[in-house]
Amino acid sequence: MNILGELKDNKGGIVLSATNPLYSRGGNQIGRGWRWILLIESPPPPSSYSGLRYKIEVNYFPNTDIPDVRFASSIEHPAIDDHGNFNEQFMGSLNESGIVEIALLVYQLLQNPLKYVKRYTEEEVVGLWKEHEEGCSCAFFPLAYRELCLLEPTEKAARILKTMSMLNRRVEVSVDNQRTYMENRIHTITHYRPIHPELFDTNRGWHDEWFDKDFIEAIKTGTSIRIAALMKEDCKGVYSFNMLSQLYCQKLMEEIRNFENSDLPKQRPNSMNNYGLILNNIGLEPMFDIFIEVYMKPIATLLFSEFGGRSLDHHHTFVVEYKVGKDLSLDMHTDDSEVTLNVNLYDSFEGASLNFCGRRNAEHGAERKHALTYNHKKGRAVVHLGSLRHGAAPITSGERFNLIVWGRSSQYREQGRHREYYKHFEEVPDPICLSKTHDQDYKYWKHVFEDKHI
Repeated sequence: MNILGELKDNKGGIVLSATNPLYSRGGNQIGRGWRWILLIESPPPPSSYSGLRYKIEVNYFPNTDIPDVRFASSIEHPAIDDHGNFNEQFMGSLNESGIVEIALLVYQLLQNPLKYVKRYTEEEVVGLWKEHEEGCSCAFFPLAYRELCLLEPTEKAARILKTMSMLNRRVEVSVDNQRTYMENRIHTITHYRPIHPELFDTNRGWHDEWFDKDFIEAIKTGTSIRIAALMKEDCKGVYSFNMLSQLYCQKLMEEIRNFENSDLPKQRPNSMNNYGLILNNIGLEPMFDIFIEVYMKPIATLLFSEFGGRSLDHHHTFVVEYKVGKDLSLDMHTDDSEVTLNVNLYDSFEGASLNFCGRRNAEHGAERKHALTYNHKKGRAVVHLGSLRHGAAPITSGERFNLIVWGRSSQYREQGRHREYYKHFEEVPDPICLSKTHDQDYKYWKHVFEDKHI
């Protein structure tokens, strides 16, 4: 990475750097045809975002003056969605902004989170009300629009103002929740004292001895033939290979237990797991940024290029824990990822196999047809599309820890292809593939199988 210089405000707040360009042609005073990675030091307190360095990706594509900007670090912010996309209000302020102007705008956004937050006007509330012609059972639009128009002018105006106030209050509450989340996250990252600081050291990066010998040699060659030779296709769309060394598994397990024994707040991986840990939220996100780019993307490119594997650029990385008395199993589901990588870290257990079925919304009911029962092995990775239905069978003894990386592609998501929702099925499912959480016909088939003693 070439350090092109520094830009700092009067409080010393901003540092800029840039990667190599995606395009060798073009390029002018605003960097058209270039891909920039900005590293921005956070504003000082009392900002809720102080204490971290944030990564911003800026693309100046040929034949356009308006840059494409994405927040490439994990953040909860009212003007930024879960995948780093800025809202329309912020993007509309960019025009033909250069790198320096963009850095300042993002810095100001961290200083003042409400600067580009949408506030509802009376006119917009009326427009929203018109969309609820039949009314709805909600506090915001309790009447159909035609009923609203029949009210006396003063009462109608009062109703509109009340709804506007409620909508704007909901925005304020959301901002407060995001602010609290970030304050807790930053407090955790800045106060945690790791027992293996080398796991967090982005200057040194990942050590070769943390990986399986054959895997690291294949990655270093950079050839798809060497990487493909490592892969075992367990079933269509599911591959496994030896990836992490016993040394890394041991170090990460010791780090996890050390953090769990601390007094710092614990943020669990998702709504389905009550135990485990978000590694991004204890300071490991920058290391797994490297992991995605250097070690995971070559595999995803080889196996799942047409599903966003080639363009992975952000991630949700966490550890799950299964144990009797804690989480026993995991219902059938799909992941919020383009590509999922799952590595067992601790294999002193029985049961807890991983069951795979078909892809989300596959033809002829294949999504709910059983394809594979996979048994974990310490250090061995299993990789698959996030849209592949899978679930964990109950653990019967011992304790299982797995490292899970949800690899995501902002480019793929811009196409909208990841937004495939669960649909109604007519075909008879395999019982093991039923999802209590996601299948609307779960109870029906559950009773059918119980009656047939399946």
